Amino acid sequence: MGGRGSKSSQTVDPPSRPPRRSSSGDRTTPAVTVPKPTPAAPAEKTATAYKGIVSFRDGPAAVKLEPLGSRDAFQLISDTEIRNQQYAFNTARGNVRVKAGKWYYEVTIQTTGTIWLGWCSKDFKGQSGHALGSDAHSWGFSGNNEGSCTATSNGQEIPYGKQWKAGSVIGVPLDCQKREIEYFLNGEPLGVAFGGLTIPAKGLYPAVCLDGSQRIKANFGQSSFAHPRAGYYAIHSNLGPSG
Repeated sequence: MGGRGSKSSQTVDPPSRPPRRSSSGDRTTPAVTVPKPTPAAPAEKTATAYKGIVSFRDGPAAVKLEPLGSRDAFQLISDTEIRNQQYAFNTARGNVRVKAGKWYYEVTIQTTGTIWLGWCSKDFKGQSGHALGSDAHSWGFSGNNEGSCTATSNGQEIPYGKQWKAGSVIGVPLDCQKREIEYFLNGEPLGVAFGGLTIPAKGLYPAVCLDGSQRIKANFGQSSFAHPRAGYYAIHSNLGPSG
């Protein structure tokens, strides 16, 4: 029983406030926060971008090396691993050509003789004895050209790069926008080897040229790159960006 002046312990909720009125006297509805749309995940952005970039390539999804000239010149160990079983230079190129964009592939050097790596147009015939870079339709770098390191195009050799050895991984990027070819040795940039290229309307093919008994293995993106390049795309169409 409470004493005089005692107060009840029951609490009463304060009355709710009526909706505010605008300056014109109309009642206003409380503001509603609309959630911002969730940005696309990186993978989604990558897929969208890659759908556009693949229009700049012609050929099957899976890239393989195909001999120019005599097919008997090479021992085809796999679709991307070859050995020149003749004495003279012989060239093989990928079965995909690129016309625009930025593209990348890698080659693992497996022997210590003369090998050329680069790009060529369909007009490079690659006859036996003609090295990559011997005409105006091909560009090649050798990290062991009879002991020298040279970049060659249109039959002109210039000193370039560093010497490679068996086991070295050579990155071969092509930037069609800048019209440049550069090279990387085990991830180390060697600088631009060829600039001011004229990219043919039908594009360029990745290409390798081997002296007698030389052997390489190419990676067009069918497996992870050893040294991926940001902003460049794998020529093998199933993987998308190289890095």
